[in-house]
Amino acid sequence: MKNIFIITTVKIYQGNSAAAGRLMNIAKSLALSKNKVFLCSANLNKKVCIENLKEISQNIFLVGEEEQVNRSKLAKKINIITYIFFIIKYLFRINNLLKQIDGEKIFYLYPTGNTSMDLMCLIMFKVLNKYKIYYDVNEIRRFTLNNRLFSKNLLKRVLEVLVYYKDFLGYSMVEKLTRYYDGLVVISTNIEKYFKKYNNNLLRVPILSDASEKILSTPPTFGEEDKFLICFTGMISLKKEGFDLLFKALSQVKLRFNNLELHLYGPISKHGKDILLNVLPLKYGIKENIIYHGIVNRLNIIKEMQKNHLLILPRPLDLQTKYGFSTKLSEYLISGIPVLVTDVSDNSLYIKDGVNGFIVKPGDINELAEKILYIISDYSKITDKIGVNAFKTAKQNFHYANYSKVLSDFLQ
Repeated sequence: MKNIFIITTVKIYQGNSAAAGRLMNIAKSLALSKNKVFLCSANLNKKVCIENLKEISQNIFLVGEEEQVNRSKLAKKINIITYIFFIIKYLFRINNLLKQIDGEKIFYLYPTGNTSMDLMCLIMFKVLNKYKIYYDVNEIRRFTLNNRLFSKNLLKRVLEVLVYYKDFLGYSMVEKLTRYYDGLVVISTNIEKYFKKYNNNLLRVPILSDASEKILSTPPTFGEEDKFLICFTGMISLKKEGFDLLFKALSQVKLRFNNLELHLYGPISKHGKDILLNVLPLKYGIKENIIYHGIVNRLNIIKEMQKNHLLILPRPLDLQTKYGFSTKLSEYLISGIPVLVTDVSDNSLYIKDGVNGFIVKPGDINELAEKILYIISDYSKITDKIGVNAFKTAKQNFHYANYSKVLSDFLQ
């Protein structure tokens, strides 16, 4: 039996992010092959010891506690400056824990915004202790920087630009370090091709879901007097998710069908909130058609999706969306609600227009608007077939159990 330590700087078990969802499904997949999986996550806490291991599911153990610490603004700034020291302490605690666990030990590193964990894990576990360590590549991080919005305040803007270039250099460095991992688990075909220049030992594991029969439900009915409800869940980002394009398309839809609402669930950056919820909606005359629900617990998000008639992913085509693969798509597909996506990354490998969802060219506002109007006009005829076929697609391609053996065999 292998002991596989999934390590990251975000919450996994109690997390509410796309990263948490992916890692929990990775853990479930590995546990099915009778590996012991240890979730080493979040707050770099002090409670990392053998006595505090908690089995949260068969063969899946939580290491320490995923505490939510409320810090003052000053403490957060100090924490950023000293973050690398917290990481080193945390990794030493994990290393001490390893000595008390028998059997083969393997690390699975999920990178986040801070690059310190990447470098320290390589040094601590690969160089000093000779453990095998694998790396999950779900996006090319330096391309994500194009998604940032900057403050209008000159001083803040200068500082944000400096941080931008600091992060660019850091992301470029850790990208080159991927050659030193024992293997890379990649999320998309484009990332697979891109990273072969650094590391030939790759396994493509796409977006994963728990495609249980209990999740599938019938879409809500839609009649002539009903509001047509469109839903987006996840990080509400202007550039990455293409909300400027979606708002323009909805303004065109509204000229011919006014009785619609766009329901948004998820976090919004401080700089983007006013633009996304006020400036652009007012500009395109759809302010009253947008309802923002804030952040909803990940365990409840599918139930929220199922209140709507259509789920949408309007991503434009750029370097970030070309290589990434939206983790939301698998949740969308298992919900039973029709899905409308743009043809970016691997979407067209799985979504067939009019069969198990709808797909349009990225950036084509007219096509997006016309497709939404078509779905509204024929909704009662297409919902059952589309939802059932989408669920089948998710079960065949994204259910975590399908990757249990191949993923376990790869991590050795």
